[in-house]
Amino acid sequence: MPFLVIQGITPFIWPLLVRVLHRVGPGPMLVTGFVSLAGAQLWLRAVPIHETGLIPLLGPLVLNGVGFGLVVAALTAAAVNVVPPTLTGMASATTSLVRDLGQTLGPAIVGAVALGMAASQLTGSLADAGLTPKEHGIASAVLHEGGPLALHSANLGPLSAKLAPLTEHALASGYNNGLILTAAACVTAAVIAAVFVGFRRSGTVPAEVEENAA
Repeated sequence: MPFLVIQGITPFIWPLLVRVLHRVGPGPMLVTGFVSLAGAQLWLRAVPIHETGLIPLLGPLVLNGVGFGLVVAALTAAAVNVVPPTLTGMASATTSLVRDLGQTLGPAIVGAVALGMAASQLTGSLADAGLTPKEHGIASAVLHEGGPLALHSANLGPLSAKLAPLTEHALASGYNNGLILTAAACVTAAVIAAVFVGFRRSGTVPAEVEENAA
C-alpha cells in the first residue's frame, strides 16, 4: 500500500508538472524534487516504529510521491532537451532505465546497510542481555545464519520474548540510519542538479513528457 501511494500520486499531478516545466525548466524541479525526497525520508524516520497504519505514514508518503514525480518529469525533460530530436526516444529510454535501476539497486543498498548495522548492534546487545550460555548460543546462531530479521521473527519460545526488545531496537536503529543515508543521497543529488543543470528557464517541454501527461 505505501508503494501504491507513492507511485499513484504522479499520474494525478502530471499535468501540473508539465505546466511547471514550461515555466521554470527542469533545474528547479530537480532540486525541489530531491529536497522533497530528503524531507520525506527524515519525516518517515520521525514516525514512531509502532505506527504501522497508513494514516501516520500518509504525510511522508505523499511528500515522497510528489518529490518522485518532480524528479522523473524534470529528469526526462533535462535528458531529451540536450540531444538532437532524432535521439529523444533513446534519451527517454535511458532515463527510464536509470530510474528502474535506481529503484532496484537503491533499496538493496539501503537494506544491506540497515541490516548490517542492526546485526552489529545486536551482536553487542546479546553479550549484555543477561542470557544463559545456551540462550546466547541459540540467538547468536540464528543471527549469524539468518540475520536480524530472522532473529526478530524466529519462534524461540520464551527466548523470543527476551530478544524482542533488542531486535526491535536494533532494526529500528538500522533502518533509521538507512533513511538518513537516503536523505543524504537526495541532498547530494539536489546539489549536483543545482550545479550542473542550474536554474535556467526552459520554454519548451519534450514531446515524451507531453504525451505522458495525456
